[in-house]
Amino acid sequence: MLIRFPSLKVFLEPIDMGKEVVIDTIKGKGDISIRFIDANHCPGSSMIMITGPNGTVLHTGDFRYNGTKMLKEVGFTKIDYLYLDNTFCTPEEQFPC
Repeated sequence: MLIRFPSLKVFLEPIDMGKEVVIDTIKGKGDISIRFIDANHCPGSSMIMITGPNGTVLHTGDFRYNGTKMLKEVGFTKIDYLYLDNTFCTPEEQFPC
């Protein structure tokens, strides 16, 4: 992305996969944190978990469920809002196994 838009470099900060980072503080309303979770899809793909005063959001994007490993990465966090990418989850789609 920086090759195409080098002027954005000042606005970007790399975040390690699985590390929870506070990205904003709302005065008097609590912190907002973000964590990237391995999506087990293409290399570098991730799900995004955002936690703040209004609850926890998990946005899956494209992901491939890989059982207990993924559940451990999400943790025992209560998810209040789940944005599940189910674009190709229809009987009409035929994918090779």
